[in-house]
Amino acid sequence: MTDVPLLTDVDREAQQRFIAVVDVLVDADVELVVTSPHDLATFRGALPDRPDAFRMTSRLLLLAG
Repeated sequence: MTDVPLLTDVDREAQQRFIAVVDVLVDADVELVVTSPHDLATFRGALPDRPDAFRMTSRLLLLAG
């Protein structure tokens, strides 16, 4: 995935799709490379107020190695 925006910059449906695909790919042990114009700290700091955002963040950290 390239040029991933801050989740606060997209609508809730796009947020849900991104969170779901990260979850599914990590569960399936599929390699995922994510690029963004934002560093991980900025991305994490701009998470929307969603109960599933914390899980998605922990999964992105798993991917980061």
